[in-house]
Amino acid sequence: MNSLSYIIVDDKKEDISSVHKAIKLLQKEQLLTGTLTYSGGFSNSIEASDFVNRKNVDLIILDIEMPTENGFEFINRLELSGRLPLIILMSLFHNKYAVSSLNYFVRKNVFAFIGKPIDKQKLHEALETSFSRKDELMRIQGLKANSISSLTVTRIDIQKYRGHITTSEKTGDISLSSVMHIEMEDHRLQFYVWDDFNGEVSKASYISWQYTMRQLEKILPVQFIRISKSVFLNMDFVVQREEYTLQMIDNNRFEIPRSSQKEFDEKHKLYSYLYRSGN
Repeated sequence: MNSLSYIIVDDKKEDISSVHKAIKLLQKEQLLTGTLTYSGGFSNSIEASDFVNRKNVDLIILDIEMPTENGFEFINRLELSGRLPLIILMSLFHNKYAVSSLNYFVRKNVFAFIGKPIDKQKLHEALETSFSRKDELMRIQGLKANSISSLTVTRIDIQKYRGHITTSEKTGDISLSSVMHIEMEDHRLQFYVWDDFNGEVSKASYISWQYTMRQLEKILPVQFIRISKSVFLNMDFVVQREEYTLQMIDNNRFEIPRSSQKEFDEKHKLYSYLYRSGN
């Protein structure tokens, strides 16, 4: 059974108490598939970040509206410190922050956004997602510990908007949402997998006579955009764009060739539309 240690960060102590009670009720009713250990509630974000830097915290349930710094600023500061747990965002003004919070999904470990007052069912769903998300991150860590650069991908399963790769080691499937970019040389596919816990990229190889770049272009999820003859980038991991230079979360930069710029613009518009509309 999966287990998570968690903290609640909210400037209103009554809201911290409310969320904690809701989680205890879910535990009492045995509705959770994993174990949650409460490590504390913090009404001061500075104290919360100090705690995260000193202790093992797997999950933060984080309010967006706070007086000292908002939730997004808090996440950015934690990311700079190199200690960024899984995060569930919550807000009284759900619609106000729904779009801006999208920028923090995936690449910043934010995977759920729930409104206030807390809905028990939505909280339950978010917590269940946190268990599966931790499983996925642990599998990525397992790949890294087993020197992923020397591993072989044995199977690729790609469907519209989702998919995964399977390696030769007993590390489980790696979701395409964790793959930062894909390169092809001859018939060798290289998958560069982002490790959220360590902030590093690992690599896995696949010898493929089945897939060509053109075939991959038709079946990969929409966030993967082909930027050259041999490279697909996952737009979810692009942190900065300067015209046709893309900076990834690992600070690696990719230049889009002039011959590919028009096609890139068209596909990026589609990605942006689907991303913002939540499809």
